[in-house]
Amino acid sequence: MMTSQAHRVATLELSLAQMESDIRLKAEALLLVEDARRHILRQLNELRDPISRLPLELSSQIFTHYVSRSEEHLVTLAEPLPLLNICKTWTDIALFTSSLWAFVRIDIPANPRIEYVPLLKKWLARAGDDQLVISLNGCVYASPFLPLAMTNLIHLHAFHIGELDLEYHCYLHLLAHAVQFPSLEIVRVRNVLHDSDPERSTMAITGLVAVLETAPLLKTLSVDPPYAKKAGADFHVHHLNLASLKIQFYDSSRFLRHLTLPSLINLELRINALADMTCLISFLAVSTPCLSSLAIHATHPELPRNTIERLFEAIPHLTSFHLLGSNFLLRDAVIDILTLKEDVLPSLTHFMIHIPEMWPRTAWYSPLTQMLSARATPASLTSFRLHLDDLDSDEYDYLAAAGEGFPSPDDWHVLRELREGGMQIELGFFDLDYVSWPPHYAAEEGPQW
Repeated sequence: MMTSQAHRVATLELSLAQMESDIRLKAEALLLVEDARRHILRQLNELRDPISRLPLELSSQIFTHYVSRSEEHLVTLAEPLPLLNICKTWTDIALFTSSLWAFVRIDIPANPRIEYVPLLKKWLARAGDDQLVISLNGCVYASPFLPLAMTNLIHLHAFHIGELDLEYHCYLHLLAHAVQFPSLEIVRVRNVLHDSDPERSTMAITGLVAVLETAPLLKTLSVDPPYAKKAGADFHVHHLNLASLKIQFYDSSRFLRHLTLPSLINLELRINALADMTCLISFLAVSTPCLSSLAIHATHPELPRNTIERLFEAIPHLTSFHLLGSNFLLRDAVIDILTLKEDVLPSLTHFMIHIPEMWPRTAWYSPLTQMLSARATPASLTSFRLHLDDLDSDEYDYLAAAGEGFPSPDDWHVLRELREGGMQIELGFFDLDYVSWPPHYAAEEGPQW
């Protein structure tokens, strides 16, 4: 009896073992079949995928438009990565598209890890020989290893960098020891970082000079806002191609005396003292034969009479002039501007004055109207803008009651006729399209609408 039962148990166990073996074999076979099915489906999807049917070069151009590129927004380290995760075809296209990796916004984290720079190197290596556009943001001093590592990274790719966008001025020192930037065309520094380390500030100036000396194709240089109080080293740079310069640290005009810029077309700078204006006039007269657009942010409390006229005599071919400043402009400088002779700046087409702290007097409008009328024909002035900070309703009512800040009826008519003739005229918040006459004039004095 027991023997028969033991035999039956052994038989069942053997049958169970065979079934389990069959299950394993069939499971393995199923995996193989499913893998083969996935492979066939992948091939079928690739054949059906319109991207896969396109030549690789054309697909690459499509991918290039995947990310947006502008001064305000460059590619972050996360943006092209989804293209690598769709399928093998898309991965191949993304890695083939070198331009996809040539635009990068580097946001340095507050606590970067040591492998952060190797990841950047791998990223930029995918750009191949394409011209690089690099935006550097965050604090490069967040970690002790980053300044040297970032310097080495920039120097490694210096030959291919076409545009640099730096969040803080101190990043300029990363450029101080580069051998050459043969492709660099644009450098922008967007913000000031109040640096307590004077050596680092000096290195920033050294980096700025290094850019000018080692980037022969540089066309645009923008360093704003002010950040240095001493230009530092004794140097002179003769740059043949720089066409646009915005440089607004406090001694910008003294910095300019170290430069010769025969191709400069657009210049924007800060004037902090009368000596700065003297340096600027000397610089313009000698070093910028092609200058056509000038913007000055004046912070000095007073300029003597005829200073503006002497400035204009140094640049007779100027076509655009913007003057930004404070209350001192309400005195001699504005009088100089409004009484300019017709033969001064005969090519002027765009004129803007920005007065942030005080409303103009009614007496201004008569000489302003005369100047604009004299330059309308046959001269070339096509745009005049008086930019003023907006007034609140109480300030507006006060000026209206005092009879200040508005043109006379005669000046009103002339200004409207000039604008109707094609000249663009803006007078702060005062709109020439107002349908009612300014409230401090009698109704019969105003135009009939």
